Amino acid sequence: MQISGLIWDLGGLFIQVHPERLPKEIWAQGSDFEKTHHLFECGMCSELAFEQALQQSMSQAELTTQAGSTVDFWNSLLGRWNLEDLEQLQGYRDQFTMVLLSNTNAWHETAFRQSLKEAGGQPLETYFDRVVFSHQHHMRKPQPEFYQKAIRGLDSPTGEAIPHESWLFMDDSPDNLLGAASLGIQTYLHPSNTSPLKTLKRSLGALRT
Repeated sequence: MQISGLIWDLGGLFIQVHPERLPKEIWAQGSDFEKTHHLFECGMCSELAFEQALQQSMSQAELTTQAGSTVDFWNSLLGRWNLEDLEQLQGYRDQFTMVLLSNTNAWHETAFRQSLKEAGGQPLETYFDRVVFSHQHHMRKPQPEFYQKAIRGLDSPTGEAIPHESWLFMDDSPDNLLGAASLGIQTYLHPSNTSPLKTLKRSLGALRT
């Protein structure tokens, strides 16, 4: 099946992410912080409630910030932009419709939009045909409805409808790939914090074999 559309994750691909800066027990599935974080990424939790949950979890883990606010510490989980790959991928716009689909939150969106500007980049909407953030749509990956919302109504660069099986989704989370695959979307696991351009080339090569 020919690929006509690409769905990209953001964190770990175009911008580095470092969740390991928080202890593993904070991220534990079912923990109070994990539940609040989920709600925050779905835009269903206030910034104050998230801040309190983060502060409580950090206190329990005996983790303190060196300087700055809780917001600054949370945003320190974000790393540098891979601006070179982001710009080089623009050469594929005549071949593929491109969507950015990210589980993120209001604090991170403010931070990464500013850091992209400081890195010399353009607004994300310049690089993609559609940009979709979880906290703006009250759902997140791997919910199948979230992928459907991201690609609904988008045609190929030649103006043809793109069936699910002609979309390729790249993400560094196996769980997120499963959500896309349940709809018939092609998937490829990206090694976190590596080149998304290399992942695209590997994935397209694998689909041809």
